[in-house]
Amino acid sequence: MTPIDDQALVALQGLLKTRFNMVLEKYIEESDSLLGQLQSAKQSQDDELMIRIVHSLKSSSRNLGANDLSDLSGDLEEAFKNGEYEGFDESAQKLQNLYEQVKSYLQSNYLH
Repeated sequence: MTPIDDQALVALQGLLKTRFNMVLEKYIEESDSLLGQLQSAKQSQDDELMIRIVHSLKSSSRNLGANDLSDLSGDLEEAFKNGEYEGFDESAQKLQNLYEQVKSYLQSNYLH
């Protein structure tokens, strides 16, 4: 099973045409940054920033067809909104692992 819904991504490619690669590269750049910021936000106990980070990941990942990553980000967003941080390290690692799969798939199949 692939980490991306290829049909959604192909549809996006059809819409964006020549800007498609730029959008994918920006997604990777922003997501790398957001995941790094998530750890910092947790350490500084910045709950609002943590919510914004996973919300951004949820939305941008959904737009690219990375539905599992989007779903996990949405679950974390709800948990953080409810002040639930138990298992943060495990969830953050799972989020990172899913993202790495998405990133690798995009780079191998669309950004070559």
